[in-house]
Amino acid sequence: MSDIDSFASASDDGSSICSFYSFGDTLGDFLQNQFSAKNNRLLNVCHINAQSVPSHYSDLYEAFNNSNVHAVLISETWLKPHLLSTTYPLAGYVLIRNDRINGRGGGVAIYLRGELAYRVISSSPQNCPAEYLLLEVCVQGVKIVIGVFYCPPSVDYFTEFESVLESLGSEYAHHVIMGDFNTNLLVHNSFRSCRLRHLIESACLHLLPLQPTHHNTVGEDSWLDLIVTSNPSLVSSHGQHEAPGFSHHDLIFLSYILKPPRVRPRVLFRRCFTRMDSEKLIEDASSIDWGPLMEAADVDTMVAVFNKTLTELYDRHAPVKKIKLKRPPAPWMTRHIQMAMRRRDRAFRKHKNDRTVENWAAYKNARNRCNQMVRNAKRRHILDNISSSSPADIWKFLGTLGIGKSQHTDLPNSVGLNDLNRHFSTVSKLDPLAKQQTLSFISALMRSSSLASFTFTPVQPEEIRKIILSIKSRAVGCDGISRYMVTTILDHLLPTITHMVNYSLYSKVFPSLWRKAYVRPLPKITNPTLPTHFRPISILPFLSKVLEACVHKQLADYIYSNSLISPLQSGFRPGHSTVTALLKVIGDVKAGMEDTRITVLVLVDFSNAFNMVNHDILLAILSHLSVSDGALDWFSSYLQERQQLVQCAYHLYADDLQLYCQVKIEDLPDAVAKVNADLTAISNWSGKFGINVNPSKCQAIIGVGNILTILLIL
Repeated sequence: MSDIDSFASASDDGSSICSFYSFGDTLGDFLQNQFSAKNNRLLNVCHINAQSVPSHYSDLYEAFNNSNVHAVLISETWLKPHLLSTTYPLAGYVLIRNDRINGRGGGVAIYLRGELAYRVISSSPQNCPAEYLLLEVCVQGVKIVIGVFYCPPSVDYFTEFESVLESLGSEYAHHVIMGDFNTNLLVHNSFRSCRLRHLIESACLHLLPLQPTHHNTVGEDSWLDLIVTSNPSLVSSHGQHEAPGFSHHDLIFLSYILKPPRVRPRVLFRRCFTRMDSEKLIEDASSIDWGPLMEAADVDTMVAVFNKTLTELYDRHAPVKKIKLKRPPAPWMTRHIQMAMRRRDRAFRKHKNDRTVENWAAYKNARNRCNQMVRNAKRRHILDNISSSSPADIWKFLGTLGIGKSQHTDLPNSVGLNDLNRHFSTVSKLDPLAKQQTLSFISALMRSSSLASFTFTPVQPEEIRKIILSIKSRAVGCDGISRYMVTTILDHLLPTITHMVNYSLYSKVFPSLWRKAYVRPLPKITNPTLPTHFRPISILPFLSKVLEACVHKQLADYIYSNSLISPLQSGFRPGHSTVTALLKVIGDVKAGMEDTRITVLVLVDFSNAFNMVNHDILLAILSHLSVSDGALDWFSSYLQERQQLVQCAYHLYADDLQLYCQVKIEDLPDAVAKVNADLTAISNWSGKFGINVNPSKCQAIIGVGNILTILLIL
């Protein structure tokens, strides 16, 4: 009897061991059979040394696409911060990462089912001997530690591993830790093997027996991938299976007797426009009686009648249907690629049973052929989607690949919706005395006698038509009215929409329903755990954007025609983008260099600038700019009593300011004094208006010739 057979037979923990000689043509087939969805009292956890998730994403998707695995632990992810998590998604999972930033390779990650609440309790810092990620996962009220370790070869990671185990203490009764420890436990008498076993036993943890998990091309196999748990009696089964699509390491797995929450399929309610009879829709739209809306006494009633009528119309022609979301397919995955994966796996299995040069060469040929098929399929998929698409459609497609703006992902259960709602609804906390002084200061300012008063003028139907067609957003707000529902029968809705817009301006009231927003939180970092790690995207009713655009056009024309805005203000105005702001600053710096002057540049960033705008001060400024009382009442209605609901599922550029001056080098102290004086003025202004400077994002730069010295402002 071999050493491993002897060790395995000594275990009497009640669990069953499954080897890679079980069943299943591929790893995905095996997992689907091993983790049957019928037994919902087991928490299923797997680990794989991926040796590059980007290179083996197709195999990752194929293996775990239909499996009932709750946590996929991965070592050697080879992910880097510039590679977005949305590029490598697994449907129904949240990806938690700890990348190796310095150097190639490395990195650990966990794909965790989205219905499981979690928090990161420990992760390895950069340049640590061992790379690890430990989560506290809540399973039906029971907390369990799920962790992944990767320890590079010939590295003394034992001290770090011991300190991590000690930090867990006695707070948790359940532990499942897996990883590639690069210590061959088949060599019982080696220093590394004895040290690792001793650390596991000292932490009152147990090592589950496995067959060799790493298979050399030549020479003996080794046991490097480990399963460590706190209570073997709760392990229903564990084992391994070859994973030639990833590396020479086996996939290892465990089923833990801890009832996870039932996976609830994602359900959406969508209108089905594809089978709609457009001619019949237009016929019915033309016969709508808008009399009740035209006779309504207030704009809120008008909006309610409009929404009810339009909803009933589309309920007849394109009713809302319940759609159960399926797992999104890898678009390049084909039946031929799946067959190639099976041939590759069979060739690897044959080589394991009979390690000859011929069998190894056959496996390599099958593997290379499979990889080439995947690469070609991906290239064809990308080419087909960008060759005949518009620029807008190309960017949307690139977004699905994780390029550009990150796509919406499920909100991690570690962050509460109420906490996000409170965070996003933060308003200006300007000191009452400072606010009153600022209002008095504004009211005392001299008004231009030649400035005509701003008032709203009626909006013409054709102007509203242009605005409606120019808005490309397909997001549906709280009223359930989409852009498509309006544009499809726009000719029949345009007079009614025009009436509502003009009545709102006339009555000085912004509709209440249009002040309600769905807020979608988007993460700003890889593994968000706090409300501050998210930024809000507000989804408003489509027609509210139309009314806003009408008002914006009239007010902007008034401001530009009367030169009420600085020519050095860029952002959110035509002809003044990031490009113009950058060209202005760079041009001035170059001009100073040519004149042998140095540039003292300060980059100022304001904290949460748009949310911090005080409404009373804003209205006071509009009043100073000769906005009429009637228009002020409309703006007041627009700003007040807004509501939001958090949903799961910006030279002076906007709120950024570049402050600089240029002097001869002998006059540098005077320049610094001037800049500091201006910074003091900015600080005083910020205190008056309740907008705070963010010191951590501010910088000072002194440019001498073509040398830039960067100094952080503390």
